[in-house]
Amino acid sequence: MPEMNRERLEVRRVKAKRALSYQKKQILLCAGTGCIAGGSLKLYDYFKEECARRGLDVFVGLTQENETEDVAEPKGDGVYLKKSGCHGFCEMGPLVQIEPEGILYTHVKLEDCDEIIEKTILKGEVVERLLDPAGEYAAPGAKGSGIGFRNVHLRIQLTFGPRYGLTIQSEPDAGTTVSIRLPALGEAEVRRERREQP
Repeated sequence: MPEMNRERLEVRRVKAKRALSYQKKQILLCAGTGCIAGGSLKLYDYFKEECARRGLDVFVGLTQENETEDVAEPKGDGVYLKKSGCHGFCEMGPLVQIEPEGILYTHVKLEDCDEIIEKTILKGEVVERLLDPAGEYAAPGAKGSGIGFRNVHLRIQLTFGPRYGLTIQSEPDAGTTVSIRLPALGEAEVRRERREQP
């Protein structure tokens, strides 16, 4: 593989931007270990077959590192089907994320796939019963699930206690600041602090 330089990086950026602009609907299936154990690969296969059976073009969004072909714009209605990495939320899997809407479905079973295709992919409707049951992981109308931040925050608090974790401050048109608060403790102090937590 040729060495990466500024020009090659710019070519990659342009190709990636073009590929993203073509994407209409995306179905992202978590392919982390927990979701795979829960059957996410069977969901992937079913979505691929059923979307094709319904006449939707299915585009698998994977390219190899050394591919040089241009990305062709899909013709007609199409669905991008992708396997994603672990969302860090294994207890709620298998997870199916629909983009660009930012919908995250939890505990998805094979028998849910037809309803997701019919309601969400074809009609743009949300399947309410498959959303996070507690509603605590994403603000209404927010892009994304918020699971990654929540996971990191909880893991920090479990390790170091409730005084530590993430804080997020966001100002429209000004940016977002994420602060991480960690103690400056040695290993023995961390063990002692864990024992002292209620």
